[in-house]
Amino acid sequence: MTDKSTYPDVHRIIADSDLDGMCAAVVLKKAYPEAEVHFAHAALIRSGIIDDLIDERTVTVDLPFHPKSGWYLDHHLTNKPSDSEHAEFTSKGGIVHWDHAPSAARLAFDMFREEFEFPHLEAIMPLVDALDSGGISLETFLEDGPLLQLSRTLNYNDVEYMHHLLYLFQTCTSMDEIYADAIIKQRMVDAKKSRGELMELVAKRTTIVNRLAICRLEDTGHRS
Repeated sequence: MTDKSTYPDVHRIIADSDLDGMCAAVVLKKAYPEAEVHFAHAALIRSGIIDDLIDERTVTVDLPFHPKSGWYLDHHLTNKPSDSEHAEFTSKGGIVHWDHAPSAARLAFDMFREEFEFPHLEAIMPLVDALDSGGISLETFLEDGPLLQLSRTLNYNDVEYMHHLLYLFQTCTSMDEIYADAIIKQRMVDAKKSRGELMELVAKRTTIVNRLAICRLEDTGHRS
């Protein structure tokens, strides 16, 4: 069982706004139910825009290392603190959980799986790992199942929606319950439709030059 006394007294969780970050936040919110949750992305950390949210009682997850946080949890090699950063951070009481895992959600999940039950996360963790580590198969990608559709609905700018989904992850016991929610269902329908339109557009706007595929999406309202 995880000994939470070895971790900071967390009052704020800042996670990446992709599916990996969402699932990691679900686990951490279960462990620290009173903590507030903010979703961000790498540029917000690197630019210093959200520095005022980060202190020694903040855990940052699936994001670049921030020396002002109290607990850092991630799996990306590009985000790993240097030896000097690690030494300085831990000398001040900071906790670093960095591992070459397939996802940050996997790190958090494995930390607390013996203390809390996450039946719906248990079912989707292999695909969350595959999505974040680039291990998804072409067949699964083209199949575009419900979890992939859900993953494309996430957007850190849509705070109300992100927290609605976080709440569902906290209160539901199966992914089918989450998919059946009226708000989630409509977002997934929109995501599926948008993907279909984009695939048609890519097919029309892609040319092959010396074995290099070039897709021109300017002025289409879409981006890669």
